[in-house]
Amino acid sequence: MYQIRCVKPQEVNEALTLLLDSGSSGGSLDSREVEAKVRAFRAIALKEKYDLSRHIVVLRGDEMVFTCLSVPNDGGTAFVYSSTPDPADSQLDKYAVEAVQQLSQWVLSSDSNLLEVLLDTEDDLRKRIFLRCGFRKLTDLLYLSRAGTLPVRQFNVPENIRWVNYDQKNHDLFKDVICRTYRDSLDCPELENLRDMEDVIRSHKAAGSFDPRRWKLLLCHDEPCGVLLLSLLPDSNSMELVYMGLTPPVRGRGWGRLLLQEAVECSRQSGVSCLMLAVDCRNHWARRLYKQFDFTEFLRRTVLLYASGANQPC
Repeated sequence: MYQIRCVKPQEVNEALTLLLDSGSSGGSLDSREVEAKVRAFRAIALKEKYDLSRHIVVLRGDEMVFTCLSVPNDGGTAFVYSSTPDPADSQLDKYAVEAVQQLSQWVLSSDSNLLEVLLDTEDDLRKRIFLRCGFRKLTDLLYLSRAGTLPVRQFNVPENIRWVNYDQKNHDLFKDVICRTYRDSLDCPELENLRDMEDVIRSHKAAGSFDPRRWKLLLCHDEPCGVLLLSLLPDSNSMELVYMGLTPPVRGRGWGRLLLQEAVECSRQSGVSCLMLAVDCRNHWARRLYKQFDFTEFLRRTVLLYASGANQPC
């Protein structure tokens, strides 16, 4: 007999254990490692004020056999996580699908309009569950990094180029330029128009430790033509290139190198161990540019997406 319901307060640790012991390894961690991961997750949840009651669990008799959790992100988005269903249980799939559907509708009806899932590229079990729930594959993200101690590759800077830092007075200008850089982008183009630009900016600010001095607008002849958003990740002594983009009229001039050169220089001056970023695997132009700057891949994840009003659960 299977049962689907919300987690009870006294079951949160059990649900987190099931969730965090799944991972890409299919539950190969020993109990001490899992306990450490649960403690770390609960500490983050306390700091970020995650609602850990936003779990849906599946019980087989008295045994918890599947769980899914939603974690909110600024900007009207939420990440959805799930445990790995037991492949030996032929009946569990349909209950796991129903549990994820219930969680998705719960989140979409409250405070989010875009749900995201990050999976190992070979995690076919969970991918199948989410696709049956109406999620669709967006792309594979490549996570790249560059050591902070590597020398900075210098390129000639055109005349009449200058940088302007973000502040509240030029917020609308940043918003407008970011919006224009999204047009015909090769980096997750499906995301264009799915979210309000204010939500996009809030989500960018939530990445790491926001500092307006690390948000930069590129101007040529005083005309805004590009944007560079960087954020410190103090816990890992690293910096993230959250976003960079050029407006359509100035693309193809090699100015992406100016943006990336500035990002590398900022990370070097900050003294961090590395500069990290994520790029759509389909964006061959960006990948070629990052290779020129000695970025190397260290992780790959499949992104699944559920946009409110854009997908219908099956």
